[in-house]
Amino acid sequence: MRNSNVYEERSLGIYDDDPYLDHANGGEEKKSSVFGFIRDRLTGTSSGEQTKGYFVQQQLRAQLAHDLWWLVLAVFVIMIIEGGQFERDPANFSVFNVIFETVSGYGCVGVSVGVTYDAFSFCGSWHKLSKLVLCAVMLRGRHRGLPVAIDKAVLLPSEAQYQAEEEDAQLRMERTVSRHGMA
Repeated sequence: MRNSNVYEERSLGIYDDDPYLDHANGGEEKKSSVFGFIRDRLTGTSSGEQTKGYFVQQQLRAQLAHDLWWLVLAVFVIMIIEGGQFERDPANFSVFNVIFETVSGYGCVGVSVGVTYDAFSFCGSWHKLSKLVLCAVMLRGRHRGLPVAIDKAVLLPSEAQYQAEEEDAQLRMERTVSRHGMA
């Protein structure tokens, strides 16, 4: 996985590992890798090598830290406001339904659960303050954007990138012309 913050659609060179280094470090790597793996699992740290799993894990942590606290706060406030309705109508009012409505609103999905006693959605049976909280969550979700530190494709290619792509296209064109000229 690429660990860059610039959106690029260029070819990457892939090179073989040096077999001499693999052979020279073979015994030490096996010994240290077992202890390193155990140490990493017990302490939750890495020995400097950032793997694909680590990269994805860091992205998920940062994204959840950025988005999740809004949802938790909204669910908490709605649960406090709607506390009396949980006792009156436990069939319709559940924690799952509140979380489902809040996450659906935050993601601007438009999916809602209904109530059994009328022809409107679950959040239609909420108090006005709960509806306002849900509207705030919907606005926050709609206009949140992705943090630049998480979304690696946010930055557009620079002018230098454009120039490099033009040079690559020119080289490809010259090679194509020279191949057809030889044939």
